[in-house]
Amino acid sequence: MIEGIVFPQDFRPESVLFYPHQGDRLHILSDDGGLKQDGITECKKLPSEQRSFRSIWVTVRAVQS
Repeated sequence: MIEGIVFPQDFRPESVLFYPHQGDRLHILSDDGGLKQDGITECKKLPSEQRSFRSIWVTVRAVQS
């Protein structure tokens, strides 16, 4: 859990990406391979061109102690 972040339903954080040009923002990717895209087939079992993933951008703020 990352404090202060509410993830979308069924969002499964898998990777965090940092981009130098984004400064205080980071990109979190979801592992959606096990989600059923058409109600029957898991995303990871679909043809490549039909697969998808979700991501969110998060702005990081400094916390003073």
